Amino acid sequence: MEQRQAVMTGMKGPYSEEEKELGKQILAWNSEIERGLANLRNDIKRNMNGVAKKKTSAKKYTNPYESMQFDGMFYDKKK
Repeated sequence: MEQRQAVMTGMKGPYSEEEKELGKQILAWNSEIERGLANLRNDIKRNMNGVAKKKTSAKKYTNPYESMQFDGMFYDKKK
């Protein structure tokens, strides 16, 4: 990061046409890379959510009464 910062501060204009074209190409690559990373991040989130759902459903299958909450009320069926 420090080397990058040093190089960036050393870059001063005016830029040649070749350097301008290279800059445009780098910006296009950067946007493609960012889109790819965003898609990858979304895929990872989806996979993590899927794994979490599988865990909870497997846990409910093995012990279906664990998640039930009892509030201590008694219901009398007789009137």
